[in-house]
Formats: sequence, C-alpha cells, structure tokens
Amino acid sequence: MSTGRHRRIDWASREVRVRVAAVTACAALVAGALSVYGVTRGSGSGTRVGATELSGAPALSLPPASPAEGHSPRLTRELSGPLSKTGIHRAGSGVALSTSAAAATTSTLLNGIDVASFQHPVTTQNPNGAPIDWTQVATHDQFAAIKATEGTHVSTGGFNGYYANPFYVGDARAATAAGMYVAAYHFANPFNSGGAAQADLAAQYAGEAQNTAGTDYKAGGLYLPLMVDLEYNPYIPADGGNECYGLTPSAMVSWISSFVAEATIDTGTAPIIYTPTDWWNLCTGSSTAFSGDLLWIPSFSTNAPSTLPAGWNTWTFWQYSSSGTVPGFDPSATVDLDYFNGSLTTLNAIANQHAVAVGAEGTDGQLWVQAPQLAAGWQSLGGRIVAAPAVVAPPNAGGTTPAQPLFIGTGTDKRLWIRSVTAGWQPIGAALCLGGPAAVITGTTLTVACRGTDNALWYTTATVPSSGLPSFTGTWTSLGGVLSAGPAVAPAGGTTTFFVRGTSGAIYTRTLTTGYAVTPWSCAGQPAAALQAATGTTTFACNSGGAMWESADSGSAWSPAVSLGGSLLGGPAVAATSQQTDFLAEGTDHAIWELTPAGWSSLGGQVTGGVGAAALN
Repeated sequence: MSTGRHRRIDWASREVRVRVAAVTACAALVAGALSVYGVTRGSGSGTRVGATELSGAPALSLPPASPAEGHSPRLTRELSGPLSKTGIHRAGSGVALSTSAAAATTSTLLNGIDVASFQHPVTTQNPNGAPIDWTQVATHDQFAAIKATEGTHVSTGGFNGYYANPFYVGDARAATAAGMYVAAYHFANPFNSGGAAQADLAAQYAGEAQNTAGTDYKAGGLYLPLMVDLEYNPYIPADGGNECYGLTPSAMVSWISSFVAEATIDTGTAPIIYTPTDWWNLCTGSSTAFSGDLLWIPSFSTNAPSTLPAGWNTWTFWQYSSSGTVPGFDPSATVDLDYFNGSLTTLNAIANQHAVAVGAEGTDGQLWVQAPQLAAGWQSLGGRIVAAPAVVAPPNAGGTTPAQPLFIGTGTDKRLWIRSVTAGWQPIGAALCLGGPAAVITGTTLTVACRGTDNALWYTTATVPSSGLPSFTGTWTSLGGVLSAGPAVAPAGGTTTFFVRGTSGAIYTRTLTTGYAVTPWSCAGQPAAALQAATGTTTFACNSGGAMWESADSGSAWSPAVSLGGSLLGGPAVAATSQQTDFLAEGTDHAIWELTPAGWSSLGGQVTGGVGAAALN
C-alpha cells in the first residue's frame, strides 16, 4: 500500500504537546479560568462539515488530538460532565455538577471502563507511564474496552506503520487475569486507508494479547468481539478536512462494510460498532445497514440514551462519562465509564458467541451439564440416566441472550424424562427406549425420537411453552426400521430428518413422509446432526474408526465426509451456533472434548456413554 498521500504523525512530539495542554488546562481550572476552553468558532450554530453542520457541535475550542487518547477531543468533552476533584463544571457538557449520568438507570447494570495509553500518565515516579492495578479495577468493573490501534500513520514506533497502544497487550492480559471481560478496539481513520486494511491491522495487533503469536484476535473466554470506533475526525483540518474524514455517506458506508466484513473473517465474529448518534447520522446518511451489529453508544445523559443512531432500536454498551475515577488508576487519570445492557450471562454469550449447552451421563449415573445459565464447570442436575442425553434449545440465530436448553434422558426404567436448568425431571409419555434419545425444536414444536425396545424408530411431539416444560399429550408413532443405536434428528433442506444407524453400521435417513434411504456413511455408536439456523447448513457427524467424521448440506446435497481427527468413545454431538459449528465427544480419557475452529480442547469431567449438546445462539 502506498503511503505517499498520508500525513505521518510524530507521535512522541504530539504526546508532549497534549500532556502540556492537559497540565495547562488543569492549572487554569484550579484558578477558575475556564477561558482555557475559549471559543474559536465561525458564524452559524454548528461546526461545518463540508456544506453540512452538526447540530451538536462543540461550543468551545478543543485541545490537540493524540492517538494516545481513547477518543476524539470533541467526544471526550461531550462526555466529560462534571470534572472530578475540581469542583468546577466543565462548560459545554450541558449537565449540572450535581447530576449523575445514568441516574435513572438501575444499579443492576454491569459497570465497565474505556482506557487507552492516556490512562498511563507520565509522572515523576513513573516516567514510562503509571501502571494500572487491574485487580483493584476488577472490584468496581466487570468489563473494559482497551484501545489497541488507530488508523493513523506514525513516524516512529507503532505497528506496521500505524499507531498501536504500547500498553494494550499488558493491560488486556492483566485485565482478563483479574477476571474482567476485555474488548480490544480500533479507532478508525477512514481517510488514511481502506476498511479491510485497518481491520487486518487491528486483528493482528490485538491478537498479541491472547498468547497465540501470529494469530488474529478472537472473541472467546474473557475477550469480547473487536470494537471499531467510528466518530469525529480529531485531526481537522487534516485527514479529509471534515468530521467525516472527507468521505461521502455512501463512501463511508462502503468503508464500514469493508471493515466489518474483514474483521468478521479475521476474528470469527462481527465487530461491535461504537459511534455517537450525530456523527453516524451525518457521515453515513443515517444508514440502517448495520442494525444487526452490536452498538456501543457514547452519550452523556441523565437517562439511558433514547436517540440512537439510525437502524438501532437498542444499545448493548453505553459510555456515559469521560471523567470518572476508578480504583487502580493513578490519581491524576480520569477514565471513561460505561454500562452493559444485560447480565453476566449475556456478556459471556457475547464474548464466547458460540453459547453451547453440553450434557453427559456422569460415572455416578447422574446428568452433568455445562451451560451459560449455570456456574462455570460441570454441574449436576441429578436424575439417573443410562446413556448420553439429548440437549435441545429453540432456534436463536445471533441471539445475545442464550436460549434456555432442555435436557432429555433415558432413565433406568427405559422411559424418557425431561428437565430444564431450573425445572426438575418430568416423564415423557409411556414409551420405552434403548440408548440415548434425540430431539430438535422447529418453530415452537419439539420433536423427540428414540430407538424403541423393538429396535424401531419412534417419535412424538409437543408444543414448547413460553415458560416451563413442554407437556406431551400426543401418542408415540413408529417409523419402522431396525436400529442398532440411538438416532439423531435435525432439519435438512427445510424438512425434519432422522438419521439412524442400521445393523450393518450404515447410516440411513428418512423424514416423516419419506422412507429410509441409505447414505455413504458408516459409523460406530449414535450419530449426531444439527442445523446452523443463521446459514441454513445442516451438519452431520459420527464416530468412524475412533475419529470424528462430518458432512454438511447447505440445501443442495451432502458434501463428502471428511475426518476431523480425535480419539472418540461412543457417539459425538454437534452444536451449530450462529458463529461456528462445535463438535463434542467423549475422549479415551472419558473427559468431554470440544472441537472448534481453534482446535480440540478438553472440557474435563468424567463421563460414560457419549455426549449431547445444543447451540444456544
């Protein structure tokens, strides 16, 4: 990429200038001289952006911009509210000193912060920047957005010629070690280079915090999706000359689309979009093209933001102040403050994206599960089962709140029993079954299937209520066949399809209206199948020769089966979330192992008879 037309920033001298400006400003405030923010405006009531004005334009001049800051000077001031520890109300915030942002917001919302290099001030004791004590921060906050990169060229340091926060890696690792969720973020500069190029920059540098050298940033564990910061141009009159970096609305939408598409490829997850309403509506022409993406909105107000950028009807994260004080920071540092619009369960689902519920028969015969609605690790839901359970959940493509799973097990009396995370065991009719059952929810209909004591395939259905357990009032119906293991069931090509293992080990399929058809697959134990609701792709998996094999059908035909490796005991499970398809299996060590795009990893436990699983989003 040619950089001849790009303005290069000498970061070292710019940092000195902004530090001097900050010291001068603080001195003036202590003296009561608010004129440090003196007005330097032209005619009219707004700041001009080409021939357009932003109605919420700042009334006062701004300090110099710096990549060390988390956000543009204009946005920082709009969010400033009362200046902590000065007793002086910063002009232009529009909020009285005694007013607390989010005063009408309940205390149940999760607290978070937004930090950059600037929150590591240079002091006499810390000439290389004051550290942040993330253990202390974690006593107050549950998540943090940490600036990783900016799409602005720098003459020294940086990463691939762009600005990179030198504190990011250490901060991200320390924050997650303290138990906080972290979102790496990139400050976009659409004037300097394309969206895809800046997404690559952000994913590469942010990935350095995850202890996987050379690997792009990935959401998972305590890492939230990458965030792209789209806001006012801090370098006016340079870099395009206006708040929109010189781009037309259509060009800006194209730039954002390029960033989102590339970031999704790089990280496996669509990025969070951080943007103020005024900037978005002006610079994208009130585009609604990104309404399906998570919104992080900056807005200083006494209530939760009511005026959102075009396309969104709710916010996920809300930054409500840029002048907070939080334990763990140098006393001279002010911090951006945020709320999360949900619970820890929801935040965990956003971080991991592929929210999955897993169930297995423990060595004690009880049902043991892992699910985001429960505490971490394996939890017992009791009962006495004799095979791997069926785990099922309503379709919830792209959901940020995980769906509620249901668990269906074969009891020692050969009857099927059902329960949820909170509701106890209830029987499912009078049918008697061998081995593990199968289940799927399409719309509001739950279909349950099993291998009957006559070795035929049997099924029944029930309506899934809005709360509580389904009530099975219908009869069981035989679909014939001679099975040698429990079945699988999933939509394929829009039709509920059953997958069964015959006496020769071959896999047969059938629907409610068509007879059995043999497939090329031959398997050991119970097969597995699941539909990825977001894409319409059905994945089939089974144990063949002790390894995991899979095939997929996107609606036209099944792909040739391929080996995914591993060392399996019994049948596997498939959980097709919106973001990825996970495969689970009992390993030769009797622990449950999960295969994701990152490879095989152990979920631990001691189980017998295989595993069941379901996607929850």
